[in-house]
Amino acid sequence: MFGLGTKIAIGAIVLSVISGGYLYIKSLKAELQLAAEVQVKQQEVIASKEKAMAAIQEDVKRMAAETKKLEQEKAIAEKQVTDLKKKFSDFSKAAAEKPDLVERKINRGTQSALRCNELVSGAELTEDEKKGKVKNNICPDLIKELKK
Repeated sequence: MFGLGTKIAIGAIVLSVISGGYLYIKSLKAELQLAAEVQVKQQEVIASKEKAMAAIQEDVKRMAAETKKLEQEKAIAEKQVTDLKKKFSDFSKAAAEKPDLVERKINRGTQSALRCNELVSGAELTEDEKKGKVKNNICPDLIKELKK
């Protein structure tokens, strides 16, 4: 039916189809392996970006907390400024109406401030200061701290 040449040609075609298929499959395997390596690298990049994003989110939370804390401190400072303005306003009125009283208060405040300087410089508390008999409105926190 078929001649020897035809059988050889058919055999060569089958052999070339098989070897071509083998080479094609081998190239597909190489491409798949390369694609798998690329996917692994992409997953590593995604993981590192997720870590960076989490760190950024934590930083944003910390910054928000610090901002809130600073806003609270600012509100306290503004209240202190308002209170101080009121005190100076009251003080100027009192100075105009009762200068002798204001002079005594200034002298007492100056003595308290000088005592604060002495305490900061290392002076010991007096017995009356330790017992709380002598009040110091300039540095009450310092005296509390030294009592400990």
